[in-house]
Amino acid sequence: MSISDRDSEPRGNELMTLRSRKNHPTAFAPRFLSACERIHFKIENVSLAIWLVDLRLCSASIASFLEPLSTDELSRAERFSALRDRSRYLISRGALRMVLSDHTNVDPKHLKFVIGRHGKPSLDRTSSIPDVRFNLSHSANMAVIAVALGHEVGVDIECIEGWRVGLSDVVQFFSRGEIAALQSLPKVDQELAFFTCWTRKEAYLKGRGEGLSLPLCDFDVSLAPGEAAALLGSRINPGDCDRWRLIEVPIGDGYVANAAVQLPIPTGVRFRTLVPA
Repeated sequence: MSISDRDSEPRGNELMTLRSRKNHPTAFAPRFLSACERIHFKIENVSLAIWLVDLRLCSASIASFLEPLSTDELSRAERFSALRDRSRYLISRGALRMVLSDHTNVDPKHLKFVIGRHGKPSLDRTSSIPDVRFNLSHSANMAVIAVALGHEVGVDIECIEGWRVGLSDVVQFFSRGEIAALQSLPKVDQELAFFTCWTRKEAYLKGRGEGLSLPLCDFDVSLAPGEAAALLGSRINPGDCDRWRLIEVPIGDGYVANAAVQLPIPTGVRFRTLVPA
């Protein structure tokens, strides 16, 4: 599937029309996933996967992504006023179901979700399915899906193109140590460091299942270019520095992405780029 400049986003009540077509999702999903590069890591029964989804490459097949979605997901999509945001949401949710189906061997349409106290979704495991944990993030034209077996995971991605960040923007979000580290960097590096810090913080909080319900200034992460991703300190729970691993996701120019996974984790990270054939 190639990138197309034409508008392929659904309009108005076309969502239900698209869903009603015979899209053969059971045939589409394997073809969609088999086009991915597959690298597996499994150590001590712990596995980790990070899937990269280029939403532009999927837009021409949006009907197939609609097929496994629930009524609630379709209703939520209708709340997006911007058609592009609606399309990105629908593709992300459809891709998430296909990815989780691959990990659980459950039909994408039959997967059910429960929502945690702070809004983190998880699989409803009332039926006998593997203990698969996941997290989804999308920004502009990219989405990232992180999946871990038996260990909590969080992920965050941000498109950095078109943003202009000043030091005054970070005071309310970052810890004193992070602000000092950011100020010590050359100005040319500060914008990238800001988004690196932000995505690592978000990934950690999303992994814990608490999102932005906790103060971002109550823990410290690494942020300097070339510095290994790490949780350096936590006033939320000091023991988390030993129990959580931050991982930088290589995603290409214009984006910054990071993941957080409960320890123990495998020594490698599994990356897949979803590009439908």
